[in-house]
Amino acid sequence: MTQAKEKTDRPGWARRLAQARKTVEPRQTIFARHLGISQPRYSQYESGDRKIPPEILERIAQLYPMIDMNFVFGAEAVKGRPMGNYFTPKGPQGKIISH
Repeated sequence: MTQAKEKTDRPGWARRLAQARKTVEPRQTIFARHLGISQPRYSQYESGDRKIPPEILERIAQLYPMIDMNFVFGAEAVKGRPMGNYFTPKGPQGKIISH
């Protein structure tokens, strides 16, 4: 019997993918549905048990342009912003939403 991976055992990109997803959609089920895949399959990406195919990465980038893939995959500072500050909430027309 295989035990579930501890959150700390996940690769860095998998942890950051989960963090990025939670900024736009708290539920894996809905996020996965938007990507055209099952929730269990998506969960394997966030756990680091399965590598993300390029076509899924492309769908994430197209559907959620506010998710910076440089952050997910560990790029240092990009666009003059410090690491971890890559998510700007945007509305349907791409306008920044102020809180």
